[in-house]
Amino acid sequence: MGDDANLARRQLRIGLDAVDERGAAGCRREQTFEHDQVGLPLENGLQRLDRFGVGECQKFPFGRQLFTKCRREMGGSDYDCGHSQSLSSRPLASARDATRRTGRRSHGAPTSYTQSVTIRAVLFDLDDTLFDHQYCARSALAVVRSMHPSLGQIEIPVLEAAHSTILERLHADVMVGRIPLDSARIERFRQLYETAGVSADAALASRTAAAYRDAYVEGRRAVAGAAQLLAALRARVRVGIISNNLLEEQREKLRHCGLDGFCDVLVVSEEFGVSKPDPRLFEIALCRLDCPAHEAVMVGDSWAADVMGALAAGIRPIWFNRNGTLPPEGSRPVPVITSLEATDDVLRMILQEEWTPATTRP
Repeated sequence: MGDDANLARRQLRIGLDAVDERGAAGCRREQTFEHDQVGLPLENGLQRLDRFGVGECQKFPFGRQLFTKCRREMGGSDYDCGHSQSLSSRPLASARDATRRTGRRSHGAPTSYTQSVTIRAVLFDLDDTLFDHQYCARSALAVVRSMHPSLGQIEIPVLEAAHSTILERLHADVMVGRIPLDSARIERFRQLYETAGVSADAALASRTAAAYRDAYVEGRRAVAGAAQLLAALRARVRVGIISNNLLEEQREKLRHCGLDGFCDVLVVSEEFGVSKPDPRLFEIALCRLDCPAHEAVMVGDSWAADVMGALAAGIRPIWFNRNGTLPPEGSRPVPVITSLEATDDVLRMILQEEWTPATTRP
């Protein structure tokens, strides 16, 4: 039996090293946030086995008693994200139990089920979910449009679409450090002039960028109902914000709009080098909120970033669709809200305890 125990321990450590490689790499980028000073724990291999629903009889050829003894000797609860009950100290479930509990088969594919849980955390996107970026951008573009006759001749919806496309492209470059923020702002308006047939020099593009920025900052405001909804939710759950942007930029928006006091955790892509819909950004927020994925909800306006990202992370998504946008063709149905007003219907939608995930990957 002693030889069997040693072999089991070696197999366990080898398996955990492979499972844990991604978690370790992602967590090396952990930094401290103003809203949450608790360090991001390194999720160890034992916890990842629990979360993936890998049963001891599936992965190891020895019995429950020996496996439990190995787990106890390895001290697997040291890095369990601060859960009140260590995930890695719980007996591993069978594949059937794991599927019933998490909605995922042991190989990771979602399955059909109705899950009844108590919601412990609500995640929000920031721009165009809690913060009214759309209003700010439109107000600023109205100023820009008046700065040159060629821009004034472009219909506002067309100008907005062109600006949004350029902004998103350059924003991605800023997030990965390819271009400084100030340079990206100037380049954005050089390209916008180019769409109007104007060859703008650096001075004109710089003046336009400054005018846009001033008008944008002047127009900053929260989406209607955001503060009241956050206040109503935070009386019952923890609140996190996940955003693809620069940390200080997003902190300032929250402070200006008076929303920072409702936020327990702020996770911003600049800090970690990954952006939504990458599930790693959602997992970081969940660790900071001390909440498993199935007890969280994600509310956001972007189907690609917020809805798809939440689904990839195993979180129930709620699509905030205030503009009546059609979902992508062939997409699975998800809950929708069109307003952040803290009505009974909206609160029930967010805090409802039952959800049936897709039978296939989104």
